[in-house]
Amino acid sequence: MGRFLCNVMLLFVVLCALAGCGGGGGGASSSSSSSGVITGVAWSFENESPDLSGNVATCYLNVQVKCSPSIAASDIANWAVTAPTGWGWRISGANSAKGITSNGTPYIAAGMWYGADINAFPLAGNWKVTIVLANGEVSSYDFVMQEPGSTANATHDFLYTPEDSTPFFPAQYIAALKRFPAEGCTFNFTGNSVVSSGFASAAASYLAAEPRAYNLYLWLYDGNFSYVGYSQPVYSLTDHSASALMTPDGEISLTPASVTTSTGAVDLSQVRYVRVIAVDGGQFPLSGALLFHYRSISAPVPVAAPLT
Repeated sequence: MGRFLCNVMLLFVVLCALAGCGGGGGGASSSSSSSGVITGVAWSFENESPDLSGNVATCYLNVQVKCSPSIAASDIANWAVTAPTGWGWRISGANSAKGITSNGTPYIAAGMWYGADINAFPLAGNWKVTIVLANGEVSSYDFVMQEPGSTANATHDFLYTPEDSTPFFPAQYIAALKRFPAEGCTFNFTGNSVVSSGFASAAASYLAAEPRAYNLYLWLYDGNFSYVGYSQPVYSLTDHSASALMTPDGEISLTPASVTTSTGAVDLSQVRYVRVIAVDGGQFPLSGALLFHYRSISAPVPVAAPLT
């Protein structure tokens, strides 16, 4: 079924703009329909902390369909994603996220979970996206996905979130990018910054255990759990060195200059929770873009309120 949680979809769209849709072009061995309505597909999987969506599902797929500039969003009646297993999701055009990529290409997007297994998702094989226009014209696009942390086409039938399930047929499954251990660090508002304690140790342990994780960044929330912004990546996008977000001792120091929102500067004194987001991406060339196919979203980490 489709997933249309406002804050999650907002984050997906925001990060698509940041990262060229975070999918490295949406997979290899793709072929578009002759009509040219669909010009490409980008995708990313998520291993989500169960509290994020208010749902019991933890494994999600985000799909962004890039369209011909001649097609207006209002022209799309509905669109569908079909997995290699035959399972499908149909989304109305009215209930989809829409926008323009950084290179000017219009897109339509949505997130979804797999009803046959809420902690897993089909992976290997031929995927199909179909768009139905308001005039009845149908256009489809075939594509394949890659293994986590790899440019090789996926050979495992399913992806699963290892924190939440154990496959009955393990040879058919590959683990999703694990979630950062939220209990391993704390954050405090200090001066005009949000500074971590214990992040260096937690990150070292996490990255040693999860070699596919290539970068980390933070989502920020206020006391009502409303999303307020995201940080720059912990590691540079051009040479993978520590970014300005990381202090010399490996902790995180968030300043207003290191946080991005769609509405302006963030008042860091109002931030009460952060989530640590891990992404793959080592398989992509360094290009100054945050390219990834797989990401994980940690449980919320409290940020201590400023002293009054």
